[in-house]
Amino acid sequence: MGISDSKKKLGERVIAARRKLDEDMKLQSQRVEDLMAKSPETMKFILSSIEASFKNCAPFLEPTLLVAWKADKDKCREFVIEACKNVLRAPIKAEEYGWFQNYVVPSSIWMLQTSDDRFMYQELMDVAKSMSRGIIESMDSVFTHLQSHAKWDELMAIKEETLVSRQDEVGLLQDKGIMDVADMKDDDGDGKVGQLQTFIDSHAAINSLTVTAKAIDGEFQNYVGALTGRYGTFKAAPMKKVERCLSKLENDYQLAKYPKSAKLLDLVRCSVTFNTLEQLIEGFHALKTHVDSAQQTMKLARVKNGFLDATYDGGYRDIKLNVIFHSAVHPEIKMICEIQLILSQFLNEKKRIHKLYSIAREEMFFEMVVQDDKLVRDEQQPARKNMKELQFNPLLNVGKELSFRKYASNDTMCKCSVEPELQLLSLEGVGWGGVVDMQQKKPILEWDKSKECGKHMSHWISIDGEKHLSVQLTERQLSMFKVKAAKNGGHRMTENEKYKIMVGDEQTMLYCDFNHDSSRIVLVI
Repeated sequence: MGISDSKKKLGERVIAARRKLDEDMKLQSQRVEDLMAKSPETMKFILSSIEASFKNCAPFLEPTLLVAWKADKDKCREFVIEACKNVLRAPIKAEEYGWFQNYVVPSSIWMLQTSDDRFMYQELMDVAKSMSRGIIESMDSVFTHLQSHAKWDELMAIKEETLVSRQDEVGLLQDKGIMDVADMKDDDGDGKVGQLQTFIDSHAAINSLTVTAKAIDGEFQNYVGALTGRYGTFKAAPMKKVERCLSKLENDYQLAKYPKSAKLLDLVRCSVTFNTLEQLIEGFHALKTHVDSAQQTMKLARVKNGFLDATYDGGYRDIKLNVIFHSAVHPEIKMICEIQLILSQFLNEKKRIHKLYSIAREEMFFEMVVQDDKLVRDEQQPARKNMKELQFNPLLNVGKELSFRKYASNDTMCKCSVEPELQLLSLEGVGWGGVVDMQQKKPILEWDKSKECGKHMSHWISIDGEKHLSVQLTERQLSMFKVKAAKNGGHRMTENEKYKIMVGDEQTMLYCDFNHDSSRIVLVI
């Protein structure tokens, strides 16, 4: 499919950052050499001045910070990281966070190494991840407390349902210019048709959606605000940025059918915040009743109740209603939009963790900047190397480096497959199976399987944009295990009962496979 546009932009940004870093460091090295020779007191003054800037969240110039780093990197590391902790500590003040975003985050200092050979960006990531864990634990405590609430059972009675899950099911993205590309055949086998489909999906289709979203956004916000204002605090949200749309296509909807952008259901969104659980439940039922009874303006597309999954350890929870909004101003337009129903106890922490996540998302950028120039350039170029030129290095020895409860070193392995984005490895043996987190080098799932089971039943698939692994537990049962984020930054897997497949008492599943978007399964019985 080729390299995506957003990844190309990241590569361009990385190369520009490396060029700036190299130029800055050469210039500052000369300045430091001159100052140390002619005026050591000036070096001390610059270091003191920059330290004061960080303590008071005052604007500073990048060259001054780099000179201070040359003067005393340990001192700089100390006050820079301390300032980051202070700015990101609750309650986050808008003015201080603005200073942090405008002056601190863009600095080249994050690509410099400390005295203990760590990069400064790694120190920043440690701060962001540590604070994120604290917020998640706080939100998990709120969730635990809610379970003793008198209205808890009513909250659990709000079931998830999906009636419509794509924008092209309500008439969008049906333009001939978009759909013609879907029917193209790659007769030459050079991948150009796939590249063209990716371009149309990630550019023309998203552009079409943003135009529609812009046309109905104000009308939708006014309609939902008037409807929900008596139950909670309504807030219009900005339209989803195209960069985030591209990211979701690449990460969440990679296996969705063309056009993948039809899975974007939250370009137009808003939220309603409630102070109590009673108000949240009342607001949901009032909104649901209105949507069910509305003749034209709004119809239900999907309900997602984030409180139902007790095993989820990501902290934040809400209820999301996706509705099909039919514009009265532009009667030809229908679009799926999103309404988030939020408890106030979660709202403040959500705002804070969102800022921390925005910092954590920069980790890949920093990693790419500090790696070798040639590797960065290779990110931008299609691979042309001959197989003989490639070097293969062992990453993981399952038998020696991992400890499983069920696996023995003499067991026969039938199949293994990798989920490259999440770096998960599934293993399938004769009477055993398991999944390994390759980054953390530890098992996250194991299962027993009868000898009558098939030998090639485990496949990484995407269901509604979420990664799953098909697992055969008995000769009659094929289960789907969903990948979720774990508190430690790794992954965990839980069975998704909704998609379990069973065959008759006298039948045995011997083999299964899925089509490209996981919408169909082939079973050999």
